[in-house]
Amino acid sequence: MLNWSIEKLTSSTAVPVSVATLKTNLRLPEDCGTQDALLASKSRAAGEQIEYDTGQALLLATFQQNQDFMPIGSSPLQVQIRPLASVSLFEYDDDNGDTQALVEGVDFEVETARQLLTPVGEWPSGSNLRLQVVAGYGYDEDDLPAWAVEAILLQAGHWHIDPAMEVAENFASDKAYERIVHRRIDPTYPVK
Repeated sequence: MLNWSIEKLTSSTAVPVSVATLKTNLRLPEDCGTQDALLASKSRAAGEQIEYDTGQALLLATFQQNQDFMPIGSSPLQVQIRPLASVSLFEYDDDNGDTQALVEGVDFEVETARQLLTPVGEWPSGSNLRLQVVAGYGYDEDDLPAWAVEAILLQAGHWHIDPAMEVAENFASDKAYERIVHRRIDPTYPVK
């Protein structure tokens, strides 16, 4: 079994769902700017929560996947953060401890739809694999799938309406959020 970890190297400065969209969803007046910073913060936090819960990047960002060993032979390498947009760096330490770089199209091919890297021939032996990838749906709210926008609106709205999470009636929005998010993690998740 291979041990791996994911580290986020860069983040977008954009909010995943705009303050204007949040205001409309919460039925707040458009011309009231006193809560804009708070709403932007809630949008970012809800987006981060969705990324954590689903293992999917929403807005394009750079991630590094660290793995103890190279795959063996011609077996594919699974990229662990979704959706994969591109590979920007693939390095590993060879058996002598020297850092080596692999080149897309020469040493490996990328299958973005399947989240796989496949070797041209076989993988070299080595350890301490470092794979930098760009992952995410796009640059702003317009690029996000509808489920992600809806989950952000539910979560940010819940935090805005009941910031201390004290009102039991507001937990219905948690169930709606959970249904949306769990369908992204496990397509067989029962929807009741």
